[in-house]
Amino acid sequence: MTTSQPNPFLSTRDWYDSRVGRYQYDFIKQVLDAYQPDVIVCTQLVMPAFVLAEIVKIPLIVIGYCEYLFPGIDDTCSSKQWRIESLTQHYNNLRENLGLPLVTADPATTPLIGDKYLLRSIPQLTTETNLPSQVELVGGLIFEPPYVNVDMDNFIATSQENNRPLYYVQIGRLFNDRHLWDKLICILGNLPVNFILDLSRSDYVNEHIEFPDNFYLHPLVTIAYIKDAVLGVICSGQTTSVLSAIYHGKPVLGIPNSADGAEGTDRIVKHGIGAGIFSTDDMREDVFMYFFSEVERGIFEDKLHYFQTHLLSYEDDDQLLQRSFT
Repeated sequence: MTTSQPNPFLSTRDWYDSRVGRYQYDFIKQVLDAYQPDVIVCTQLVMPAFVLAEIVKIPLIVIGYCEYLFPGIDDTCSSKQWRIESLTQHYNNLRENLGLPLVTADPATTPLIGDKYLLRSIPQLTTETNLPSQVELVGGLIFEPPYVNVDMDNFIATSQENNRPLYYVQIGRLFNDRHLWDKLICILGNLPVNFILDLSRSDYVNEHIEFPDNFYLHPLVTIAYIKDAVLGVICSGQTTSVLSAIYHGKPVLGIPNSADGAEGTDRIVKHGIGAGIFSTDDMREDVFMYFFSEVERGIFEDKLHYFQTHLLSYEDDDQLLQRSFT
């Protein structure tokens, strides 16, 4: 049996649905009433938290992405203008549902960056200018919990015994583009390479029963766990995969299926730390094999080392989060 009732908990899967937001508002309010926190920490997609921070009058800190989602202040020609207008419209739908006044989609005054916005990037990686004063570059904020996976260890060992190169794959959500997943399976399954697939946030595997023998799939795979085994990362250009790849010095092949993924992949290509496939027509065996050959030739290593060094420098800043939360 299935139900169409909104999920009242803190999943951001349906963040844009004001009905879900109304349930989440009640849930978060109960948490605030019970624990009386000094600050709220959330992502931009937990919109009820922004409303409650305003009502309760406590600071709100946003954990951002590696790409700043909105235009800079007074950037009237930004390609990101549509996004601030879209997110503000969803936010206003929630505010209207709660009987609150609407807000404007102004990059300088938007409440959707909180009292402080922690941009998960470094100056060398971003080209954004004229950002609001709340925005602070904080490095990667990488969290990769330790764990043990014996089956994956065996898959890695077998791959190495058979001299099969290994790559990490993390595609995330595809929404209505599940055909991309089908095509990816078909192409990668024919290559003389093995793949470890992280299925967290996947919304496209339910109908797949069998996978190629060169695949290992698991709901949680961190790059930290397999960093010594994999040669590179195939992902959709999203924040965590890209930052973790740079953090561990792995070249990236971005296959974006969203606007922010395309922006992230564009930076990967521009900075010389990987490649991108921006059209499904370019998803071909020869394209993947060319990327793998470039990785083996080491053409991304110097640029990766440059960005990895600067990203890791934030790890040595013991006061980083303390400053961010004050």
